[in-house]
Amino acid sequence: MNLLPAIGDHETQTFPELAMSGQISAIPSREYWRGIDSLKDLRKG
Repeated sequence: MNLLPAIGDHETQTFPELAMSGQISAIPSREYWRGIDSLKDLRKG
């Protein structure tokens, strides 16, 4: 099964579909979250 959409992105299409089918879940947290979008970010983390 190909989960990545040809058009759109995984955050607005794939993740919600997986959540609705019970294949993915999340846990709310108040902890700090650092996005890793580049090698520079990874080095900071």
